[in-house]
Amino acid sequence: IEIVNYADPEPLFANGIYAGGSTRLIFRNIYAHACEGVGFELSSATDCLVEYCTASDNYDPKRDGDNADGFEANAGGNVFRYCVADYNSDDGFDFWDSGGNTAEHCVAHNNGRGTGGNGNGFKFGSAMEGSGGHTFTGCIALANRSHGFDSNATPVGSTQTNCAAYGNLGGNWQVSDSPQTITNCLSAESLGSENLGDAAVATSLGEVFGGTVTAGDFESVDFADRNNPDEGHRFFYPVSTALIDQGTDVALPFVGAAPDIGAVEADLPAECP
Repeated sequence: IEIVNYADPEPLFANGIYAGGSTRLIFRNIYAHACEGVGFELSSATDCLVEYCTASDNYDPKRDGDNADGFEANAGGNVFRYCVADYNSDDGFDFWDSGGNTAEHCVAHNNGRGTGGNGNGFKFGSAMEGSGGHTFTGCIALANRSHGFDSNATPVGSTQTNCAAYGNLGGNWQVSDSPQTITNCLSAESLGSENLGDAAVATSLGEVFGGTVTAGDFESVDFADRNNPDEGHRFFYPVSTALIDQGTDVALPFVGAAPDIGAVEADLPAECP
C-alpha cells in the first residue's frame, strides 16, 4: 500500500497511518511519503508490529517540520522491523513518552528539516516517568541533522546491540540521560559532540567508543547501495579486521569466531532487505 501527498485543510496533522488506542495490529509493506504529518503514528497503540515499511519525505507545514516523524510510538510493546525512515522533517523513529518498544534492523537517515524539525535518527522517549527501556538491534542512523541515537531525557535506560551511527550532524550517540547498555555498536565520522554518560559499553568501536572507524571499513556507507546486489557495494557490510569477529556473543546469529561489530554480520544474509 502507498500513501502519498496526504494533506489536511484543517489545523490538524495529516498522518499517513494513525492507530489510536489499538492493540496487536500488523502493518506490512506500506510506503507513507510526502504527507503533512507523521508517516506512521502509533498513538496509545500497544503490541503492534510494523515491518518492511518506509516513511519518507513527510513534512508538516503548520509547524515547519516539528511534528512529522517517520515512525512514532507513544506507548509500549510495539515492534518495528526492517523499516526505513528518511528525509522526514522531524525524527526518524520517535518513541515519545513510551517504554518498552523494539526496533530491529531499521535505518534512519537524512531526517530533520524546517525550523521546527529535530532530526534525530532514533529518539528514545521523554522525561516522563517510565519512558525508555527500549531495545535497538541492528539499527543504522546515518546523516541525520541532529543525533543518531538520542536518549532525550528518558529516565529508564535502553539497550543498543549491533547498531551503527555514521555522520550524524549533531553527534552519533547522545545517550547520557540514563544508564544504557551498548554492545557491538560503532560510531564513525560523527559531526558533533558525543556523550555516553554512565552507559555500560561492551566491544564497541568508533570515536565515542575509543577506536577509529571510517568509510573504508565498509563496502559502502551510501544508502543507495542498500539493495544493490553488486559485489563490493553492500550497505554497511564490514571489510575491516577491526570489526569482523571482534564482538561479544549476545545470542544473535553470527559467522566466524565471534560476532562482528556493527549492524551487518559478514557472510550472513542481509538483515535489511
